[in-house]
Amino acid sequence: ALAQQAADVPLQSYARLHLTASAIFARDFREAAAQLEADSQLVRASGSAHVQARHLYWQGNLQMELADFKRAAQSFAAAAERFRSGGNPTWESDCERLMAEVAILSEQPAQALVPAQRATELLQTLDDPVYLAYARSALAVALAAHGRHDEARQQLGQAMAVVARWPAATAMATVHLHRARALLLTGDAAAAERALRADIGPLMARDGQRLDRQRRYHQLLAETLSALNRSREAEAAWREVIRIERQSYERSLEGQLEAQRGALEAQRLQRENELLQSRAQAAEQALQAEASLRLVAAAGGAVVLAGALGGLWWLRRVNRRIAAVAATDALTGLLNRRSAQELAAQSLAALRSQGQPFAVVLFDLDHFKDVNDTWGHAAGDEALRQVAERLRDGLRRSDHLARWGGEEFLLLLPGARLPEALALAER
Repeated sequence: ALAQQAADVPLQSYARLHLTASAIFARDFREAAAQLEADSQLVRASGSAHVQARHLYWQGNLQMELADFKRAAQSFAAAAERFRSGGNPTWESDCERLMAEVAILSEQPAQALVPAQRATELLQTLDDPVYLAYARSALAVALAAHGRHDEARQQLGQAMAVVARWPAATAMATVHLHRARALLLTGDAAAAERALRADIGPLMARDGQRLDRQRRYHQLLAETLSALNRSREAEAAWREVIRIERQSYERSLEGQLEAQRGALEAQRLQRENELLQSRAQAAEQALQAEASLRLVAAAGGAVVLAGALGGLWWLRRVNRRIAAVAATDALTGLLNRRSAQELAAQSLAALRSQGQPFAVVLFDLDHFKDVNDTWGHAAGDEALRQVAERLRDGLRRSDHLARWGGEEFLLLLPGARLPEALALAER
């Protein structure tokens, strides 16, 4: 709502894609498709490569959930190219990682080699061990598919070292599945079975709603048992794969239909909105023409002046609201980086002319990434909001607090000398 008031198209798109992500995680594919369709209008209006890249990224996620792997790969590839051109390695690495995952899901592990290598290279520079473990395990599968078994084992060892320290084991089921697939491709069927039984089986028992993982688990188990010449057990596993395939197909088909309904509903609402807007504009023009005739007839100059003043007051009020939104960090309500820089420059110039001191404190939250990795980004956002509220309580009336970026904050202390600034920073 704030983004619409400010007519900020990139921010509107950002909010739409958060709604898309929430719908995908809730497996509400109709809502996800509707939000993506609405966002496509914003993408066209923006013309921003970054906005377009984020749209393609979440479009690929939805297509992957609907088992439309070919289109998902195309969306991720297009998004990765735009993020690379924009110098955004974090998002590019995730696109490359998901391209590798799509190749493995579509039973083409050899094609995962290039994107998995690229994702691993990028993530090694980003200090993101969890997603690096995902990328390394996918790379291990691709290397094993190319017969590079020693390299595959090396990547698996590094990935599993992270998994051993990761508390949310269910979230790492994909890494365990990659490990079993890589072991099977390297010819170590016995080790693959041990991994499936000991590491993945208990996770699958707690993760019954994810049919894609259930199918991959039972398919890997069937292939492993076949490689060990245990045909009767392998047959039972294949029967379970067929059962899950049927259920998964029905759910995927239902999801695709819901997504289509959501997209059509969004298009219909967009057309209705455009029609209502055009009718409102026509009605407003008619009222303005009628009002003008009445004013001329009545020579109501005072009414015209009052209307003009009211319009100016309203316009100034809207402009003030837009300026406030533009200067504020949407998550915490603090000053944003741009407004903090402008305020710092103005304050410094004024205080310097008066011979007054000016202190700046720059600080960040320790181990903030562990919050996001353990409890999710929604918890991280709430942590930032709580921290911002507590920081405000310790400020003087003349101080200014800004969110500098991510978990970094900037505190401007006009008139504060060093001992005072150090004491405030410590508090």
